[in-house]
Amino acid sequence: MANYVADPLAQTGQTPPYQAPASQYFGKLRVYRGRFTIPSGGLAVGDTIEICKFHKGMILAPLGRMYSNGLGSGVTVTYEVVEPDGNVVNIKSGVNVAAAGYDDIDGGSSVMYEATKEGEHTFRLKIGGASATAGKYVDVWPVFVQD
Repeated sequence: MANYVADPLAQTGQTPPYQAPASQYFGKLRVYRGRFTIPSGGLAVGDTIEICKFHKGMILAPLGRMYSNGLGSGVTVTYEVVEPDGNVVNIKSGVNVAAAGYDDIDGGSSVMYEATKEGEHTFRLKIGGASATAGKYVDVWPVFVQD
């Protein structure tokens, strides 16, 4: 019977020592919480809700959750990252928030987004489908890996 070692673990025994990036080995988890209550007048399709800021080297991991108490019939959200240069990266779209419930912030891969550009990145939600109802709210817990 043979024993094999995954790449990140094998690299830790190198001389000189290997500094593994946060995405591979020993990264610290950072959990942010953003709660937003829809203001009077509601939110229109295309409006955005900024949840948190993060910087180069941090990785948005597929471990986060979002809760909505039901934003209204036909309302969806898209999880997005706005890069320092203004480029918008779609993480997951069409998340149904019409009824109360939870959603995994997962984007469909083990590393959803790695911040490689200098400067401040923004994680946000973008309203789609229909206008969001005033007084309703979202609770969002994105999880990041950081060295």
